[in-house]
Amino acid sequence: MTDGRIAHVTKCEASVGNSFAYVADHRNVPSWMWGVTQFDPIGELDQGVGATFDVAVNLGPKTIYLRSLITDWVEDEQISMKSIQGVEGTMTWRFDAIDDETTAISVDVDYVLPPGIAGKMLKAIIDPAVAVAIRHVEKHLVAEITGVEPELVPRSGDGGHKPARSVRHRPRRARSRR
Repeated sequence: MTDGRIAHVTKCEASVGNSFAYVADHRNVPSWMWGVTQFDPIGELDQGVGATFDVAVNLGPKTIYLRSLITDWVEDEQISMKSIQGVEGTMTWRFDAIDDETTAISVDVDYVLPPGIAGKMLKAIIDPAVAVAIRHVEKHLVAEITGVEPELVPRSGDGGHKPARSVRHRPRRARSRR
């Protein structure tokens, strides 16, 4: 089997309660989670353990459809979910107070792709999207909660996260024809 892991932490200038409430509201997910075009509750629950969602994730040349189940919910602390249909995986969001008005929001995503050529093909689509997805989620989630651009927070034990280097593209010089 082919698998992958994404772990990321960002600093948000908002209280744990406000940060958690925004992420916990399923209606907000498509506006900040990269590629998600659908995040619809199935059944009566739309929050808490047991809530189930139909999810569509557009990865460019392919849209992946999932059904996800919330497996852990601790108000203002943590939300965990797992895929029960589609690509196998788990996602956990944690909210840790840095101070009364600042929260470290972390996300851990683990996924398992099918074995063989199908898994390799999906991995070729998913892996390049990961870096784009992290930057998008960080920028849009923090901006929507606070209106402020994000600041990366080092995570202990995994080497931390550094801001992406800004790459300046220089215009190409016209080549002289000889």
